[in-house]
Amino acid sequence: SSLRFSGDSGLLLATSWDGGVRLYDADLASETSTLRQHFTAPGPVLDACFAEAGSMSVMSGGLSKAVVRHDLMTGSEDVVGTHDGAVKCVEYDEDTGMVISGGWDAKLKCWDTRLPAERRCVAEVSLPGKVYSMSMGV
Repeated sequence: SSLRFSGDSGLLLATSWDGGVRLYDADLASETSTLRQHFTAPGPVLDACFAEAGSMSVMSGGLSKAVVRHDLMTGSEDVVGTHDGAVKCVEYDEDTGMVISGGWDAKLKCWDTRLPAERRCVAEVSLPGKVYSMSMGV
């Protein structure tokens, strides 16, 4: 349901309605790709993003209503926070180190993953409708 290339490597991040979050090594010269890591969520995954450049973690969200951090080195996962509806969009802000999520609960949330779980949601904005698309300005 989403595709994203890493800005600093040949990695391709893909999410799917089958609950998969997959990371591929994409070799553009040979036009091949190799599955590097695969995580399975309890429901369809609608979006994912790379955490800070050079980091070995990705964030995802979907119908499980959770924003999840996936550690690419250890294969571990942890819930960053939740929405009251599906998480449609997930972005990472390089300038602040925050994760921004938008959901079908008509909420935009800002998460600081460096804080304890109970204090990670540092901002929440109610919107007039569901979030369907989101992009960070460059």
